[in-house]
Amino acid sequence: MKVVSNILFFVGSGILLFAILSFELGLRAMKNDEKEKMKGHNKRGWKALMLCGAMYALSFITALFV
Repeated sequence: MKVVSNILFFVGSGILLFAILSFELGLRAMKNDEKEKMKGHNKRGWKALMLCGAMYALSFITALFV
């Protein structure tokens, strides 16, 4: 089960990187006054951040209890 926990942690880290990049693209769009692009990137970033939190929580639960 340690392997499963590690895999979930690494997948969560990759999703966190995607979320950070998405928010960065949203900031660039805000700087260029492109509101629709900004909303799309920020929405995608929040979804990725929630998925990342779920992956980290599953990894923690797997490591702790199994």
